[in-house]
Amino acid sequence: MNNSKKNESDNSKNDGLIQENVNRLLIRKEKIEQELMDIVQKMQDIELIKTARERIESVNIYFSRVPGHKFLKIITILLGIGVIIACAEMYLSGHSEIIGLGIIVGLLAAVFDYILEYKGVIKNEWDYPTEHVKFMKVPIIIPFFSFLSGIFMSYIYFKFTYSSEVDIKNAKNYAQIILFVFGLYGIYRYFIDSKFKLIWGLMPIALSLWMMVPYDWIIFVSILPMYADYYFETRFLVKRYGIKYEGYDANAAIVIALPYFAFSVILLSIVAKLHEILV
Repeated sequence: MNNSKKNESDNSKNDGLIQENVNRLLIRKEKIEQELMDIVQKMQDIELIKTARERIESVNIYFSRVPGHKFLKIITILLGIGVIIACAEMYLSGHSEIIGLGIIVGLLAAVFDYILEYKGVIKNEWDYPTEHVKFMKVPIIIPFFSFLSGIFMSYIYFKFTYSSEVDIKNAKNYAQIILFVFGLYGIYRYFIDSKFKLIWGLMPIALSLWMMVPYDWIIFVSILPMYADYYFETRFLVKRYGIKYEGYDANAAIVIALPYFAFSVILLSIVAKLHEILV
């Protein structure tokens, strides 16, 4: 009797241990299945990313093979379609006068762009291939693109002024955030890429901060250090003291001076905002 009871007790203990081990194995099995599912999901995500990159690369390769004059024609056609749609919306909403203003602005932009292009061509600063239809050495499509851009600018004015779809306050906040983030990215690029200019990072940040305290005098005052630096660079450092810059020319002097404008806007905007908060 005692032996049978002892055997039953041992068997029950063994059954308990076996059941415990089975439960552990089942739990381990579930964990392994979950890990495998996670691995499969990651592999699918990697495959999707790889596919997306391949598609983007194929698009980049396609556009890189498109000749410049054809690419400009494509962009101009798309812009023209957008302008037609924009003019239709402004006309149907009863603001056809903005279309007229847009035409005036577009003509001014076209004339200004033509003058700049003509100056560059006659001074052999650049030239255009023969595929373009030209007027006095300037491709007609370039000022026409500026003309369409001017009209589209009037449409943007219409949307921000009369459209109920645009909340000016929220749009301003979003614009500030976007500009600031874009500026931070520009500064990051400046430190990792020697060809990237600092102005691309400072200018968006300057505009973002200025929009918090839009005092007109900040823009006026900030222009002065820019011109002062340009004059100081070209008249004193280079000519009188003989300081050498690799690749230094008039364009380089402008690129060096421009950040002073943006940096001045940043500093003055910070001072103005702190004054509003503290006083």
